[in-house]
Amino acid sequence: MNPLTLVYITNRREPHFDWFADAVHRQGGGAYEGLHLIVVDFYANDPQRRAQLAAQCKFPSFLHVPPKPTPWQGHYRLTTRDYFAASNTRNTAISYCATEWCAFADDLSLPMPGWLSTLRNATTRKGVTLGSYKKVYEMRVEQGELKSCRDDGKGEDSRWALGKSDGPVHATGGMFFGCSFVAPLAALLDINGFDEDCDGMGAEDYIAGLMLEHCGWPLWYDRRLLTLESEEGHYAEASVPRFGKGKGQKGKDFAMLRAVRDHGRKRAPNYFGPEGLAGMRRRILSGEPFPTAVHPQHDWYDGQPLKEI
Repeated sequence: MNPLTLVYITNRREPHFDWFADAVHRQGGGAYEGLHLIVVDFYANDPQRRAQLAAQCKFPSFLHVPPKPTPWQGHYRLTTRDYFAASNTRNTAISYCATEWCAFADDLSLPMPGWLSTLRNATTRKGVTLGSYKKVYEMRVEQGELKSCRDDGKGEDSRWALGKSDGPVHATGGMFFGCSFVAPLAALLDINGFDEDCDGMGAEDYIAGLMLEHCGWPLWYDRRLLTLESEEGHYAEASVPRFGKGKGQKGKDFAMLRAVRDHGRKRAPNYFGPEGLAGMRRRILSGEPFPTAVHPQHDWYDGQPLKEI
């Protein structure tokens, strides 16, 4: 059994972390051998929040940390307000990961039966396995088990028809959705982590998928790696906004897509020093803090100072 780090990320006041923690406990039969947990939480420095999640977590021990310094959100931000910065959050977790495999799950989600065993099976083959999702309403969850929900049929995974019910199928980089996946740490370090030039606007998941594909890592899609998401939970509080520029083919997101898809980019041009994310991870695991000097200071798309955004 390969040691595996589970990563849970949130920037919500009510993430329903208990759903996730209870489901993992139930599916593992209360055993945690080889399992580690990292929670990257925007509110991790709040003592009440730390106590709340510690009370909900069944893991014997887990790491609960805030996202590393970034110009897009948090204490060291350069922007006028907090913006969406999923790449930074995911790279924070990668920096703390001490196992050869790591799996990510979003907040507001409940791992369905078979999720944990599917993760473990995925670590026995080469490549990155992408999970599925469904968005539903009025979820009632007890001790990690779904008791009821309302499904209006509109929240189904757009990739669902491409998969199979009894095992994984080959996937393309564009099928990489960040809601649930498991990857060799080596694959994520190979692409220098998630591209932090996507912070502010999003699109970091399929951009990572395309880079993984360019680097030769196999990708799989496994419908059995299923999480249900609370649709109304996404709107229960003000969400962290995304900031894009331009529209359509002339937009910032398409400029990023062209740079990666059409020009074969294999590594994110992140600001981690000459050794990249792998070097920063070594320093973090040795006990050093993250650097507090944040980069970039200008938007790569048009050069606008981030302090104006």
